[in-house]
Amino acid sequence: MRDLDTYLAEKMTNADFTATFNEAESENSIAAQIIMLRALRGLTQDTLAALARTQQSSISRLESGDGKPSIAFLERVAEALDADLEIRLVPRRSIN
Repeated sequence: MRDLDTYLAEKMTNADFTATFNEAESENSIAAQIIMLRALRGLTQDTLAALARTQQSSISRLESGDGKPSIAFLERVAEALDADLEIRLVPRRSIN
């Protein structure tokens, strides 16, 4: 299995992939993570949708950062990507 950094460096040579990834990363990091994992696993949006028991359009919206997906939906996508879903609260400022 290839190293993720090596794989991502290779994919970033594709202008379309780079544009989509950078847009998703800046708008919503979960979208960037899904795009990256889907690409790493060699899955199309259609295949990921089938594995997550949803429609391709739902995966497309998720990857573009549109809408607010439910935790249950993110859990199904994570499972389909063979990944763990972690939800964290990070303080915006220092707490004394």
